[in-house]
Amino acid sequence: MTYEELLEWGRTEAATRKAEMVTVDSAESLERVQDAVREVYERLKAKYGGHEK
Repeated sequence: MTYEELLEWGRTEAATRKAEMVTVDSAESLERVQDAVREVYERLKAKYGGHEK
């Protein structure tokens, strides 16, 4: 493996790891939002009796 090939491999690995971290962050953020929405929904349902259309 040449120096250039090794350098390119390192860049590719770094980009892959960064993409994986962003995906995990996005999934965790989505989970937090979903939890918050569920919590608000449950509070409103308890307050207003949960009447559904």
